[in-house]
Amino acid sequence: MKTYTCSICNATKTERISATGHDFGAWTELDENVHQRICAIDASHVETDEHDWNQGEITKPATCETDGEKTVTCIVCGATRQEQIPATGHAFGEWKELNENEHQRICANDPSHIETAAHTWNKGKVTTKATCDTDGVKTYTCTVCKATRQESIPATGHAFGEWKELNENEHQRICANDPSHVETAAHTWNKGKVTTAATCETDGVKTYTCTACKATRQESIPATGHAFGDWKELNEKEHQRVCANDPSHVETVAHNWDKGKITKEPAPGVEGEKQFVCKDCGAVKTEPIEALPVETDAPTTEAPTTEAPTTEAPTTEAPTTETPTTEAPTTAEPTQYYTLGDVNMDGKINSADARLALRAAAKVETLTEVQNALADVTGDGKVKAADARTILRIAARLEPKPDKQIPAAA
Repeated sequence: MKTYTCSICNATKTERISATGHDFGAWTELDENVHQRICAIDASHVETDEHDWNQGEITKPATCETDGEKTVTCIVCGATRQEQIPATGHAFGEWKELNENEHQRICANDPSHIETAAHTWNKGKVTTKATCDTDGVKTYTCTVCKATRQESIPATGHAFGEWKELNENEHQRICANDPSHVETAAHTWNKGKVTTAATCETDGVKTYTCTACKATRQESIPATGHAFGDWKELNEKEHQRVCANDPSHVETVAHNWDKGKITKEPAPGVEGEKQFVCKDCGAVKTEPIEALPVETDAPTTEAPTTEAPTTEAPTTEAPTTETPTTEAPTTAEPTQYYTLGDVNMDGKINSADARLALRAAAKVETLTEVQNALADVTGDGKVKAADARTILRIAARLEPKPDKQIPAAA
């Protein structure tokens, strides 16, 4: 506004003065966000505005893994600022199989950037089925690169059913996987069980069961035979024994006597005694032994003085036993022999020979040279009562008959 004053009366008037308008200077950067310009007419008149940035210029290119840098300039005031260009990241292509364990991919931005990783296998698929005897094949595929690998599937083995009896010697079983697979084997018998017990006289039966197929077979058990206990005396003639398996089985037989043992020697006029024991049951029996002969014509107190020289010596015996005319034909025969102990040379050994030897020992009988040799059974060169006793024992078969032969012409 412009005011005029009358110089005479001091009256006033006003006129509007047109605004001059700002006389702004150039835009200058105020801060990172705005710039300003100041009016030359009035410095208090300041105009601000946001920077008007251009598209900027890359001053440091970004890489796959490193940020770049871009310089942006305000087209009004010429201010500049830096902007970060994010790392581009890898531009990997598809995964490709590298080897049996790994695959890889290459960065399109930088071929030197290669990423390698282990295959990621799926659960696999059976491509060849396993059989009882042949391995199968399972193929695994990498879910990333489609590489494949294979694993062997072990042969299933036979799925045999139960053993079934085939015949008396064998059983068989069939595979559930493949009925053409049949296995045959010999029966496996258990230890067997007695199904019919054997008796003393009757065979029994033992039944065996196959532990695999339960087939059965039978074997005969031989009769046990009697299990007789010890022989027991039954009476004076017999003994018996009872079967432990069956007490109704009783066996009775005659005693089996041994050769006997003299428990009392015989004497002249007195019987001896011989005891026999049964070899099986131990029963005992006693039998008498014939008494030795008693010489009534030769009193024992006077034998040396009265009988030896007067009664028997030269007159009675010489003509009958030693006469040359009577015995010549006999002694001349070289094949005539007599057994030791056969004193009377009658071809037998009995109590008569013992009696003759006893009479010779008592000096009441004179024997020939051959008879003396036959009577001397003890072999000591003399005829004694002991010789007579031995001859009697031989006669009673208590001692063996001698083998020695004496020639008649000895």
